[in-house]
Amino acid sequence: MSEVDDDREARITSALAALAHVLDHPADYPDETAREHYSALCEEAPGDPRLKPLGERLHALERDGILPRSMVVRSRRR
Repeated sequence: MSEVDDDREARITSALAALAHVLDHPADYPDETAREHYSALCEEAPGDPRLKPLGERLHALERDGILPRSMVVRSRRR
């Protein structure tokens, strides 16, 4: 792996750990922090298999009312 790949992997690993921390302590992050971290990871590392279990935890916390559900605003179709 190149140094650039190592740096990218380190960033992704750090971001995954940060998201896991937020999901482990949802009362400390009652806003959109978890969703923002998850969305950023989905853009940075689409298809990374480590995202799926974190996404499932996020959705479960939303479903249980512990974290707010995200609202998606879509533009009108013509």
